[in-house]
Amino acid sequence: MGSEIEGIQPIGPSAPAQPARVTPGGSGVVRQSPELGVTYDVDAKRGTVVIKLVDEVTQQVVREIPPEEVQQMRRAMDEMLGRLLDRRG
Repeated sequence: MGSEIEGIQPIGPSAPAQPARVTPGGSGVVRQSPELGVTYDVDAKRGTVVIKLVDEVTQQVVREIPPEEVQQMRRAMDEMLGRLLDRRG
């Protein structure tokens, strides 16, 4: 997995939410339940984190945060900005 997570606490009605600390450039599983797993990927180059909720039975991504459309838009904007800077530089 390539990264370490510190500060993970049990989630439940009596346990307050505690933030996790992740190492840039890593990925891993933060928490799992019998039906749903939560994974993350850290892109150190862009400084972004993508969180995926995965159905443990089918292994299908139920939800991705930010959505793929937003990630594509971000990549396109980075590319356009790079071209603009190349022309000026």
